[in-house]
Amino acid sequence: MSAPSLMNMTGSAIGILFTIVLLAALVQGPAQAAGSSDRSGGKLGQWMAAKNHPETAAASALASIDAKAVDRELDALITDPSKKPQLSSGYRLKTLPSEGFVIYEDPSDHHPSLILNQKPRYDLILQVPHSGLETGTVAQAAFLMRELGARAILLSGMHRCAASTFSDCDGKTSVCGQSEPYRTSDAAHSADGLFQKMHERLTDAWPKSLVVQLHEMRPSEKGPLVILSSTAKIHGDDGPVSGLKAALRKHLKDKASVLSCHDEEDLKKGFRLLCGFTNVQGREIHGSPDPCDGNATRSSERFLHVEQDYEITSEPWYLDGFAAALEELAEASRRL
Repeated sequence: MSAPSLMNMTGSAIGILFTIVLLAALVQGPAQAAGSSDRSGGKLGQWMAAKNHPETAAASALASIDAKAVDRELDALITDPSKKPQLSSGYRLKTLPSEGFVIYEDPSDHHPSLILNQKPRYDLILQVPHSGLETGTVAQAAFLMRELGARAILLSGMHRCAASTFSDCDGKTSVCGQSEPYRTSDAAHSADGLFQKMHERLTDAWPKSLVVQLHEMRPSEKGPLVILSSTAKIHGDDGPVSGLKAALRKHLKDKASVLSCHDEEDLKKGFRLLCGFTNVQGREIHGSPDPCDGNATRSSERFLHVEQDYEITSEPWYLDGFAAALEELAEASRRL
């Protein structure tokens, strides 16, 4: 074979090889992009992650801000989040126009922040009551807000252990170092704080909304990775609990066990009952006459208390599976 023909064959081989490599890159590109996509919540996630949650505060964490002015401002923002009301409460507004979000925040970081979606797709309210401690739920909420188009995120202010005074509500916890009543800074267990007042304002304004409250728990050798509850003292799952449980089991497959605080078969497995029965937001939305001290004995089918092993909340497979499951539930009954 002559040298010129060998060179031609080599050139052809190089061309073919280049084409194969290029096609492979095009095929692999989307898969790589999906595997490395941003699950931190974009600009909203960056703002939420940078938000301070003071670990020491005034003796009491009860509202030191003008609550009546907050009510007026909330009414205006909920009616039309694209318009900026005049502020006199001490809160301030921040906008993320590229993402369509309006942020209503306390500059002192002691009180909760509210993120409103100008173009929501689902009638969902995401709540993060323990932002300073359960940090994985912060990024998770931002991710879900962008992925699903929830109406709002209610983000707690100070750390749940910041205040030195105790809530009048029932229940105890050891999360602050020893078994004691809940602190007034614990947003999920204080009926007088602004977190609870904002919760009531939002759920009244959107009477068919579903509240999804995100929590993290310590790993345990005995127990599931996800525990679901309505927080009501009922036997058997209500609609949202059964719906999300089924969807999570489908999307997470065998990667994570998902159990309910109400299902008799699940309860036989003897897991830690982190069920939120003393959660004041759940008690209130279920119609308890005394959310501070009275358990709800019926479900409004509007509240999901989600406990998650903190080792999985930042895992891509879990975030994607949770988002898909929650969207499946929302698509069935909470589409706007």
